[in-house]
Amino acid sequence: MKYSIIFLIIGISLIVAQEKRNPAINELINSHVDGCGCYFKKNAKSEKYIIEINDGYSAWMNIDGEDVELKYLKTVSSGIKFKVGAKYSQFYSNEKYSIEIQYTITKVHPDSEEWTDMSAYIIIKRDNNITKIKVVGGCGC
Repeated sequence: MKYSIIFLIIGISLIVAQEKRNPAINELINSHVDGCGCYFKKNAKSEKYIIEINDGYSAWMNIDGEDVELKYLKTVSSGIKFKVGAKYSQFYSNEKYSIEIQYTITKVHPDSEEWTDMSAYIIIKRDNNITKIKVVGGCGC
């Protein structure tokens, strides 16, 4: 009985400690988007994606060791013009997390309107805990 109470206290302490730390961002375990969308990695050499976005309807990220889906909320821009240096933001959330993605267009492919290179900052919030990461990738088909 004495050991059961000790293990229960340790378990509760671990859960509370996990909720108070900043969200941990990892590469996705599985691929969730196929086709048109946005795909971003930690850097150009990474093999797996940090975030996949299904053409603006939902985003998938691995947060705290679990692939989670976040629903699209809105896009904020001052009239997006697809040229190098243009910036805009998108917002996604679920019951536990909210994210803001701050995009910057880094390359427009003149021969193809189907892919645009970008860098982005992803800001992940859970309660008062915030993680911000820089990623590279792009959007298109």
